Amino acid sequence: MTTTREHLLSSVRMAHFVAHGSLRLDAVVPSELNTEAMEVFGAGIPAVPYGTPVTKACPEGSFMRRLVDLPEVAGALHSLVGPDPNIDHHFVHVREPHEGRAQPLHADAIIDARTDAFDVQFMYYPQDVTLEMGGTLSVPGSHLTWRNRAWRRN
Repeated sequence: MTTTREHLLSSVRMAHFVAHGSLRLDAVVPSELNTEAMEVFGAGIPAVPYGTPVTKACPEGSFMRRLVDLPEVAGALHSLVGPDPNIDHHFVHVREPHEGRAQPLHADAIIDARTDAFDVQFMYYPQDVTLEMGGTLSVPGSHLTWRNRAWRRN
């Protein structure tokens, strides 16, 4: 994962992330990679142990490596977690249209008691997601609510 200075997040984008808890990178993935993603995700992505460097978890030439090596993605990851990030875990969540139930807001960081980590959740949607499909369950700013609840529980 190499980045150039021009792809790092600006101070304004970093401040937005801190204030809102989310950052959108719209239309940075080429359509052919999005098409490939549907096949790759359907076949499944092998799990990797906690703390595995991204460069080992995503072998050179693999779909995942090509995704995280996109200049805008690599720049955002570098800006948020440094030049050589590790993977906590990854999982492909599939929501079926009209399935009649919803997962609660995603809260991995709340249940993770390790104190040695600052996590960012990298969510990638290889196709448009509409309300008719059920939405994404990603609610910008909800991390503040969840984090406060976690602090009260301790």
